[in-house]
Amino acid sequence: HLCLFTLLNMYTFYLALNSIPAIFILFLFLTREKNKEPLSIVLSTFALTYIIVLPLDIFISFIDPYLENTFDSQHYFSFQDFFRAAFLEEFLKFSVIFLFVYKQTHFDELSDGIIYGIAVGLGYAVVANYEYLIRYYLGQKPMIEFIGNRWWALIGHVSLGILMGMFLAKSRIKRFNYKLMLSLSLMVPIFLH
Repeated sequence: HLCLFTLLNMYTFYLALNSIPAIFILFLFLTREKNKEPLSIVLSTFALTYIIVLPLDIFISFIDPYLENTFDSQHYFSFQDFFRAAFLEEFLKFSVIFLFVYKQTHFDELSDGIIYGIAVGLGYAVVANYEYLIRYYLGQKPMIEFIGNRWWALIGHVSLGILMGMFLAKSRIKRFNYKLMLSLSLMVPIFLH
């Protein structure tokens, strides 16, 4: 019983260490915004990224065998990094903002795009970090290694979310080229990923 209790305490600690900084960063940006976004929409955007992991895992289960059978090892890793990681992850994050937030009447400022981009980036980073935590780190590797490796991923997803949200917000504002900004909102994060 003591071993199970220790494992649960360690797991709870790791989960808190993964989630609390992301939630803190999100609320830090929310409190700095002049025209506040509805908290329910921001938190829903954050939470919807938990759901996109399921289609991502389904896509990966079909794409990985195809890439392995089609390309040699050198090209396999290139395609895997570009298509599987960059394209699929960024496309699904884009889908959350575009399908859930983009048509909302309150999505009308550049800062709104930044807030929702941060929410999507943080939400995705947290859920991806859970997966890494469960698969690789829980009880097997030192926590400092998890922090060092996965917090960089959190910073990367937030940065790409900010760019995505900014371009999406620009596409909503009439003085910018709608199609160009919409294209850039997906393409720039994919290529920077």
